[in-house]
Amino acid sequence: MNNAESLELESETIDALPIINHFIDRLGLDEIIECTMPHADPSNHIMPYTSIGMLLRNIIIGRLSVYGFKDWVTLFDPQLFNLKPEQVDYINDDRIGRALEKLFDTDRASLMTEIVLKAVREFDLKMDQFHNDSTLIIF
Repeated sequence: MNNAESLELESETIDALPIINHFIDRLGLDEIIECTMPHADPSNHIMPYTSIGMLLRNIIIGRLSVYGFKDWVTLFDPQLFNLKPEQVDYINDDRIGRALEKLFDTDRASLMTEIVLKAVREFDLKMDQFHNDSTLIIF
């Protein structure tokens, strides 16, 4: 019996997401954002902190417009964004916008302080000389 007809090739992009996710995981960034942001009703299908995680990954990789997020995310394995496959259908610019509003309502100074302190500890960063430029992401 020839099973060649029953085989299906599925291709997904991974880009730099595994590397980015490695550093996000080491920082515990998704968890920090989750604990800091006000929680939404689970019936929203995608929690605001997950939307902020998608936005962060997008800013690092390519800075696409939020109205194109759904098309962009469908190129990847949804797990790279902490999503289940069925959640991809719920991605839209309104959801990202509402998540950004919730992020605005958080104590952003404490959030930034927690992230910086975690980075200093996790990566053993020396703070002899420090320059804060939040407009760039450089590796």
